[in-house]
Amino acid sequence: MSVQNTWAYEYDGSLDGFLCCVFDGFSRREDPVQIFPEQETQATLYPVRRVETDPTHAGRVWRSLDKKISPLAREWVEKGFLCSCPGKELLLYRFLKLGYQRGAAVTNMLGEPVVNRLFSLVRGIRQEAHLLTGFVRFEEHQEVLAARIEPKGFVLPLIAPHFAGRFSGEAFLIHDLTHGAVLLHRPGEYRIIAAEHLELPPLSPGEAEFQRMWKGYYDAIAIRERENPRCRLCHMPRRYWAHMVEVSPRGPGDDTPCSPLPSQAVRALP
Repeated sequence: MSVQNTWAYEYDGSLDGFLCCVFDGFSRREDPVQIFPEQETQATLYPVRRVETDPTHAGRVWRSLDKKISPLAREWVEKGFLCSCPGKELLLYRFLKLGYQRGAAVTNMLGEPVVNRLFSLVRGIRQEAHLLTGFVRFEEHQEVLAARIEPKGFVLPLIAPHFAGRFSGEAFLIHDLTHGAVLLHRPGEYRIIAAEHLELPPLSPGEAEFQRMWKGYYDAIAIRERENPRCRLCHMPRRYWAHMVEVSPRGPGDDTPCSPLPSQAVRALP
């Protein structure tokens, strides 16, 4: 039977939903020309097929990645799906199609444009997650630690185990402003929920004082004649500056960049 190339797939935006697109594509012998989440509906000249999420189908595809390709290929799919890259679904689909043909060797085929592109995306999100494990700045809001990040990729699932282990006895949250999600942690458990807006309590008095002292210290030791903005950008990209007390225009205790925390999220913390 010939392979058809005349459909665009729409799915619910989840990893399971994407895996169901893979299941449908292979079972119908179709090579979709587009795959996009319902939140990003696109204009297309091709007929659109809505792919419903079926955990059974998703599970079959997920288990096949280990058996028919390799655990490394499965990791690439998992991490590649977290990237904020237009067209990532079609890239992953083509990678899996090649992987089912070539087996475990596919991850070494960096001369193939599809494999090379996915390798670059996975490397990028790994690096971003690694940097954020050392960069995230927490503030104390009435005994709850809170931090804001604006990553390019959806790194919360990657950094959650690190911070859950490092602050295992603390209640904390990390708000991903880019993707509208929050990592909520309390001793013994954590979860990631959708939250476009957050409203935090005021900074604790001690936190506000520490921020004032740190900003004063940073300004006091600076040598104005030797300022080098280009060098600073090499060490810390500008997109991180908004959440650094010493260089942010936001003063200590000013929560204006922060959006409102849903009451149910606050209740989830001790």
